[in-house]
Amino acid sequence: MPFGNDFAVTQAELGQRIRQARDSIGMSQRDFSEAVGKDQTAISEYETGKRKVPAVELSIFAHVLQVP
Repeated sequence: MPFGNDFAVTQAELGQRIRQARDSIGMSQRDFSEAVGKDQTAISEYETGKRKVPAVELSIFAHVLQVP
């Protein structure tokens, strides 16, 4: 099986990674939300796993957060 559970990431884990990346570059939730065109509530809910991060947004988030 080429893609087993080793690659699974929960929404909460993804949110934690987004927050860690944002914190590592010293960016506030407000600044991040403005940079990606989302409201701050959405960013907060992404980071806590309360809202699913749309797959189409991941490349935008990665670019803004300066991660490959």
